Amino acid sequence: MKRFFVEHVVDTPMSVGDRHQHQVGPRSIVYNIPNRNASISIFDSLSADKRHGIATSNGLAIHILLDAEDLDDAVAMAKDITEVLLSTLAFASLSECPPAEWRRAYEATSGLTSRRYRQHFSYHVPGTMQQIASEIYTGVFKSIDPLPDERLIRAMTWFRRGLSQDNVYDELIYYWTAFETLNGLLEAALPEPACKREPKLGKGILRYFVTHLSYDTDGYWVLKDTRNDIIHGLVPLSRELTDKVRTQLPELRRSCIAALCFLLGIEREIEDMIADQIIARGEPFSGHMEVDIDLPSVPPLKQIGQQPWIEFPPNKLTLGINEDGTLNAKIDVKIGETVAHNAKLVREEIYFAIYGTERRSNLAATHKTSDGVVSKLTPQEPTS
Repeated sequence: MKRFFVEHVVDTPMSVGDRHQHQVGPRSIVYNIPNRNASISIFDSLSADKRHGIATSNGLAIHILLDAEDLDDAVAMAKDITEVLLSTLAFASLSECPPAEWRRAYEATSGLTSRRYRQHFSYHVPGTMQQIASEIYTGVFKSIDPLPDERLIRAMTWFRRGLSQDNVYDELIYYWTAFETLNGLLEAALPEPACKREPKLGKGILRYFVTHLSYDTDGYWVLKDTRNDIIHGLVPLSRELTDKVRTQLPELRRSCIAALCFLLGIEREIEDMIADQIIARGEPFSGHMEVDIDLPSVPPLKQIGQQPWIEFPPNKLTLGINEDGTLNAKIDVKIGETVAHNAKLVREEIYFAIYGTERRSNLAATHKTSDGVVSKLTPQEPTS
């Protein structure tokens, strides 16, 4: 086992201390995980100010030192610890708290001079404009004039929230919630049982999958069981479950579109046109870069400003769209010389991913050292 430092940040209104408490130091705890020896500091990422008598916060930072096999293991374990802490804090403070985002991680084993360092970068790319085809526009708005049953509108609202999610578990649950909102309408529209033993809840959904989507009952329950696994905690969250959810999402989304069109009386041709579109979302462009840094001693957890940092200036991101629809991006990065004078690139790679789009991407980046040497950073497919 080696020792690692990992930082996460989260955009939340909750605060763990005022300005005076921050001067004293962050709140530190030791988290008892077998064989991990985790030490944690939690503090407002920027000190809270009181304006017009209202305390405002700029989010939380969570710094963790823990034992792990490698950087991948450290980042994954720190993410799990962070989410446990944030769920507890959100419960205790009744505060909004989205998922945390990891920022940086490096080996903190004592006695090293050169350390492997990894930093996350992200940019928000505006979504490509997706104009609604005139046939879809006419067909859909005709179906809600006059306004239909309010359950249909509520179901479309849940569906809309699903389209806005980056987290695959949340997206799946929103789609299922849309379906469950439609259950009573589907049951009324399809009065004939689809099988001998129907569930007490969800008869309408089951009947729709079997009679209109040509599922057998086993196929339906494969989809429904995934929902139950997440909602009822029947299995722990894992990479296998994530892959399963990601595989089922297009199928569930398509089925939800079909059910809404069925109940709204939208023609099948229009339904297919809606379903065949690429989801239009703003695109968080993110990835991470790895370098070796000269850092003889590890800064204490509470000293944020002394932690190593790589600059990804927003004005140094150049984007373009190729004729084939792929996204090109160029990023100029530099190592923060105040903390790593002799930082050097030993692995000339940037791992990257585009979330929320089906377009494939290309990325190029350059790093200019203090002596004027330019290194080209070659893109690689993300490993997870």
